[in-house]
Amino acid sequence: MRKKAKRDLTIEQQLARGPLDLPYLALVLLLTAIGLVMLLSASYASAYYDLDPSVKTGGNPYYYFLGQLKFAVAGVVGMYIVSKIDYQWWRGLSVPALAGSIFLLILVFTPLGRTSNGARRWLDIGFSFQPSELAKICYIFAGSATLERLFRKRNLGLFMVLTAVCLGCLALM
Repeated sequence: MRKKAKRDLTIEQQLARGPLDLPYLALVLLLTAIGLVMLLSASYASAYYDLDPSVKTGGNPYYYFLGQLKFAVAGVVGMYIVSKIDYQWWRGLSVPALAGSIFLLILVFTPLGRTSNGARRWLDIGFSFQPSELAKICYIFAGSATLERLFRKRNLGLFMVLTAVCLGCLALM
């Protein structure tokens, strides 16, 4: 399928595909770098002297730093990829994503769920993760898509009530 020429797109589509927001990128890179430097400063001696018996650093003082650096680079690359996707596309995925996250939350109560520190919050499907973290993101997408529809219909009272409910539910998560 041929990519549409930029002149054939609507203004909204052109803005969604627009250039990279350089101040935002600089801020993300700066905060990531500060976090990595702080981690290196805090963990250098611990990794060098192998102070944590549960983690085998092998005396490498950069053990924690290198591990975090991998995830930082993956996060920045992921941010770039997601920024190139038309944000209107995410709106269509909001309700199916929310349904999928609710399904994952229910799976926690099956044998796939794992108990850790007395709480059954983890899902173990080859790797462990907390489906509640995914549910928060999906809830934000679905809630914002719903609120946007209400705002477009000029139903301000219901918009304000649902906004308060969404913020309250997110605070409880």
